[in-house]
Amino acid sequence: MKKYLFLLSVIAGMVSTVLAAPFNEYTVHDDTQQSAIRSDLTKLRALHVIPYEKGDKSQFNETSALTRKELGYWATSFLVNPENDGTFSYTAEALNLGILNKTEGTATYQDVMQAYFGKESLKDKDVVALIEGKETKSISKKQAVLLLGKMLHRENGNDLVMKAHVRVGEKGTITSIQKKENTYFLSVDGIQYEMDKNVYLLHGPTNIKEWNQKQIDTYWLRTSYSNNQPKTTVVFVEANQQAFSDNSYSPKEQLNPENQHAFSWEIMISTIIVVVVAVFGLVVWLKLRGRKKD
Repeated sequence: MKKYLFLLSVIAGMVSTVLAAPFNEYTVHDDTQQSAIRSDLTKLRALHVIPYEKGDKSQFNETSALTRKELGYWATSFLVNPENDGTFSYTAEALNLGILNKTEGTATYQDVMQAYFGKESLKDKDVVALIEGKETKSISKKQAVLLLGKMLHRENGNDLVMKAHVRVGEKGTITSIQKKENTYFLSVDGIQYEMDKNVYLLHGPTNIKEWNQKQIDTYWLRTSYSNNQPKTTVVFVEANQQAFSDNSYSPKEQLNPENQHAFSWEIMISTIIVVVVAVFGLVVWLKLRGRKKD
């Protein structure tokens, strides 16, 4: 039995490794591939300003109204980053911390600013300029992304990048990309960094190997802790817009006849591993069940 469980855990680890993959502006959501928000949304996802929610993660539904309850989940998840054991209430915490004044109804422009920057921020000049005349108007998810995108960097330093506790790298050239076991490492002008398994990439393909020797405009580093040990990884890389042709990595190009073969094999391998795990798990369960009956 222990042997079966060990093999199952090994295969499950293989699945998680295969399925862990970079994102770019075309793969963050299926329904925002041609949207004006795709670049800002990629950055906001990389910082966890807008977290993924339960349900269909392929759809963002940008035209739908942003509810206060959704906003409370977004902002609380970003600002508090709780270890949710199933008992944590994002709604209650949002009210308790003053992230929201109430959770009923549709969020407004004013609600979004208060949620991420506090009530006092509503007096800031840049905030006033952004939402003046529409403070109490309902806001859609698309409008919220565009609004928050303008708050990634602020002159006063109290911006989303600062709140996300990331370190911003400068322009440079990716001088090498190496893979050690299941982890990629990139070097920017000779300095090597480990890449997060779910790194977010902008203005370039999700195939990390293709970024070698490319010019980049910026990259973001985040330090996390496990057993009090720090670990710094690259969570976002933005290519110079001249580094890649948009047609070389857009969904249309990925699915054209020339690239269809490679693209299909990647999906096929992932699917096969998932099926193997499912079948193996079923066999183990049937064997254990048979022993109990004996």
